[in-house]
Amino acid sequence: MDNKILFSKYRNKADIKGSKTYKVTRVVLKTEAAAVKPRVKLTLSFAKFLKAVKVIVITGAVAAAGYGIYIGVDRLNNAPDFEVKEVKVSGNKYVSKNEILAIAKVETRKNMFAVKLKDVQSRLKGNPQFRAATVNRVFPGTVEISVTERDPVAYLGENKLYQTDADGIIFPAIKSFFHGKRLYTFTGINLTLSEVGKKTSSVSLKQALSMVEKLEVKGAPYLNDVMAIDVSCPEELALVVQNTKQVYKFGEGNWDEKIDKLVCLLKNINERKKDIAYVDLRFRDEAVVSFKNNKAN
Repeated sequence: MDNKILFSKYRNKADIKGSKTYKVTRVVLKTEAAAVKPRVKLTLSFAKFLKAVKVIVITGAVAAAGYGIYIGVDRLNNAPDFEVKEVKVSGNKYVSKNEILAIAKVETRKNMFAVKLKDVQSRLKGNPQFRAATVNRVFPGTVEISVTERDPVAYLGENKLYQTDADGIIFPAIKSFFHGKRLYTFTGINLTLSEVGKKTSSVSLKQALSMVEKLEVKGAPYLNDVMAIDVSCPEELALVVQNTKQVYKFGEGNWDEKIDKLVCLLKNINERKKDIAYVDLRFRDEAVVSFKNNKAN
């Protein structure tokens, strides 16, 4: 409310002489504060009321939405149309479907939304036989599991309880039959349970894997019968033909040259190959051949 301005006129000393000059004095009257206080209070109270109403409306809407979601989720979790009716497994070459299902622990006739995909995937990845694993829901009632297995290259030890891949990861031996695939046996390696599921730090195992790589690259026909690699002492690494117990001693270094020398030697003495007891290739310029029954050449 604006302040009121009042004007008053009165004669000053100049009026005594009959002058018509007037002096205008402005008087400002202050408005009483009490006159506007009630209206201010009313305005503030109404604003608070509107705010309270807004909060109540929003809270109610959120609560209603939350309850609706709860009801919807509850119905989905108990809907018979979304029960697990089938678990599909793909990507496996060595580990059987039943073994994978036993590890995954996905129950049929259980609600699809109750299957914790991350938990299933974690159980599969926790098994060192698998390099990777993925799990997905396919509605209305299928759970799909895809695995990538580790490709074994050798057994560890004569009891064959464990295997290793080319990267040196040790895992429990896969029970499947490996048709058309040659698996070596590494002997002379001291393995502890703490190493299972991890990449090897064993010098002996790394030496054996390196030799496997050389043999696979060479593809030497005269060494197809080699099934074991003995690394009891890395300096005396030896290949063993398990059926005949023939031993080819390689030692350390120059493996490419030694493999070529051995193949050439076996080719030249092919008629007496089965009588060989061992071939020692650890010498620089020669190979020592020992035959069975104390025959030597």
